[in-house]
Amino acid sequence: MELEKLVKSSFEKFEPEVNPSVWQQLEQNLGNAPVSSDPSSIAGKTVVKSVISQVSPWIWLGGLITTAALIATIVLTSTKKNNHPTTTSTPALQEAPLGNAQNKQGSDAVNEPSSVASELKINSSESALNSNNKQQQVVAQEKEGNSSVTAIQPIIKSASANSATPENQLNSSKTTTEEKKISKNQQENQVIKNNVEPVNVMPMIILNADAGFAPLKVLALLNDEKLKGNWDFNDGQEGTSGSSTTHILTKPGTYTLTCMLGDKKIEKTIEVIGSVSTAFTPNGDGMNDEFFVESNQLEELTVKIVDRSGRKVFEITQPGQHWDGNDTEGKNLPSGTYFYNIFARSYNGQPINQKGTINIFR
Repeated sequence: MELEKLVKSSFEKFEPEVNPSVWQQLEQNLGNAPVSSDPSSIAGKTVVKSVISQVSPWIWLGGLITTAALIATIVLTSTKKNNHPTTTSTPALQEAPLGNAQNKQGSDAVNEPSSVASELKINSSESALNSNNKQQQVVAQEKEGNSSVTAIQPIIKSASANSATPENQLNSSKTTTEEKKISKNQQENQVIKNNVEPVNVMPMIILNADAGFAPLKVLALLNDEKLKGNWDFNDGQEGTSGSSTTHILTKPGTYTLTCMLGDKKIEKTIEVIGSVSTAFTPNGDGMNDEFFVESNQLEELTVKIVDRSGRKVFEITQPGQHWDGNDTEGKNLPSGTYFYNIFARSYNGQPINQKGTINIFR
């Protein structure tokens, strides 16, 4: 509204220059009244005022259009300046031609729109500057917001990780238990693996008995089943080969068992300190009528005798004691096979535990 009032006051007393031919045409249209061609005369002035009153609405419309064009030019220039901040200058405003006004009032009316345009230009520049500041503030706020979101994200992730549901806690507990089981199984497997892996040790002979009574059944083997050797008990019998051997020593004596592993020889000593009967005939003829352990090197001796059912039928409790084929009640036992178990100790402290069979023939 202020701009409209300003334009209206500027063009209210504007009187444009009129061509003399226009006055002559008006004189013909208005009648024969003499009209001076000098526009400064009184009659001429009266006619000018009459004409101005008729054409003033069109002048108003032209001025308004011109002013709108100026404002649009200013706005477009300001917009281009904002869009291209590197531009150092703004095109000068062009004033619309308003005629060749010769009086002072016409000149002032033409210059006043220029001052208005300058004010609009300044205001537009200030608006553009404020707009740029606002855009910078918005960008700064967005950056702050993004940094805040970025800073909050680890906290949210941490809170999400810590706020585990019961199901997640149960799954975590199951996972921990399974990991412990796996770790325990790995340790056990490692122990088993360590136990299974062969140990590089010196080969040696293992015996079931290194002392006893003839006939003494000896089982000998190497401490590594992968090893193969040649065995010899040095009792006059033929030797054997392999990782183990079985042999019966039939006479009392000291025997050196040898095993050859290539060019390497390992040895073991076996003591046969006595003998036992394998069968007897308790018929009273004085020949092989009793069972006994024959040895002069025993400090202790116990022999338990059982039948096929496992019932104990007799027991020898000291060295030199004999069994005549009767049970503990003195009754004759029938012919057949019986089992004995010898527990003895030699004078040098050698323990002896030997099992075997004895046959009774009547």
